[in-house]
Amino acid sequence: MAVRFKIKSSRKKEYLLFASSLIIAILIITALLIFKPRISLTGKIIEYENPFKKSVNAQTITITEENLDLYLSSQEIIKDLPKKGAIHLKVSDNDYTIKKSSVTKGAPSEPDITISLPSTYIPYLSEGLCSALSKANANGDLSIELHLSKAELLWKYKSFLKYKDCLSQKT
Repeated sequence: MAVRFKIKSSRKKEYLLFASSLIIAILIITALLIFKPRISLTGKIIEYENPFKKSVNAQTITITEENLDLYLSSQEIIKDLPKKGAIHLKVSDNDYTIKKSSVTKGAPSEPDITISLPSTYIPYLSEGLCSALSKANANGDLSIELHLSKAELLWKYKSFLKYKDCLSQKT
């Protein structure tokens, strides 16, 4: 014969409230231990450390005119170019042909666009091609020559529009 204990309904409600509060408190403490936010005295989160973010060992790369083609080939902006697109990049006396996922030394035979960037902006390329082009454009040092009509370029490079701020000319 099994012995059953009867719990009064008010006691049962108190027990459930206590148990659910305890579970919620444990979940909050666990989340705080996993995500490790730094909270100021005002309650604002100052810093947030995500344990699921992959850490990358950063390596400093010095970009020169000799390794510029290799560096640019690895940039996302170059990988996003259309397959049949060809951009002529002039840096000082060096010419580069930029096509989808590749940058080679030398001028292309029929470029869609020619971009002239002074060599003084090579150090800014470590921040990304878009950053260097934006800085040169803001300083009036960027030269862009279109070899197709704007309509043709817009159609051909429609997937490239997310980078329009990098290559837009000052008016």
